[in-house]
Amino acid sequence: MRARFINEWREPVINRHVDDFNADFTIEINVKNPDYRGIPDKAAETEAHFGSITNKLGQECFDEICENIGEHEEWYIDDWSFTGRMNGWYALLCKGEEEYVSEDDLNTIESIVEKYFKSFNQRFKEHYKDQFNQRKYLHK
Repeated sequence: MRARFINEWREPVINRHVDDFNADFTIEINVKNPDYRGIPDKAAETEAHFGSITNKLGQECFDEICENIGEHEEWYIDDWSFTGRMNGWYALLCKGEEEYVSEDDLNTIESIVEKYFKSFNQRFKEHYKDQFNQRKYLHK
């Protein structure tokens, strides 16, 4: 067990779904149950079908992780995906040797994913603002 983690539910796990990908190893973080409070059902249904904001946040998170972690001689992050039942895991698809991933790297990854996970509700509402405004207009 790692010495320090931000949120025990999002502590990175190595290779939970590695067989689902063309990767040497995966670093995966639980992202189940994002905050949908105050989000109309119709907007949540639209997101479930198309994943617009979910994929946008996933890519932004990946870009920030890559920028902060960089490439190491022994390993690098090649791509990202959601995986598991109901896409409840954010997976970083890595190439190289997993034993060279440092605690500092895992802590950095965890803190970045946590930041995006916590911003989901606000970013969701911003992304679907027009849809929210239309619903308010239709109910007048």
